[in-house]
Amino acid sequence: MVNPDFPIYIYYVLLKILTKMPVHAKTWSLLFYEWKLYWIPCIYVGFYFIIISILRSLVLYLLMLIQFVLLLIVAPLFIIMLLFQITKELFDVWIKQIASIAASIGLMIKLIFGQIQALLSFRVCQQTVWKLEILGLTIIDLKF
Repeated sequence: MVNPDFPIYIYYVLLKILTKMPVHAKTWSLLFYEWKLYWIPCIYVGFYFIIISILRSLVLYLLMLIQFVLLLIVAPLFIIMLLFQITKELFDVWIKQIASIAASIGLMIKLIFGQIQALLSFRVCQQTVWKLEILGLTIIDLKF
């Protein structure tokens, strides 16, 4: 189990949602909905693009974290610049950069997680689509 305090835990959760059994059960249930088989590959191609976009956003997230850490490393230098009128403008630009990156990281995580959650979090209605009973004994009970 991945620690929730880990910086890229959100991506672990997103990949876990994509690989859950209810998502695949709902996808394969299209077999029994008017035989629309062509939707199954389309949905899995969509999953592929979602995974690619998650990986691209992971790279962007890591680059923003690196930039944020570098700005924090030079913090003592910029705090000293606040003492002098000539370098005060550099401090202002630095503090705006810190605020901008922090807001970007939070907004990116919120938007990506919210969209994936809205796309893939649904309840699977378990209905029997094919049931085989012999002498009152259920042999096959296929539910989607």
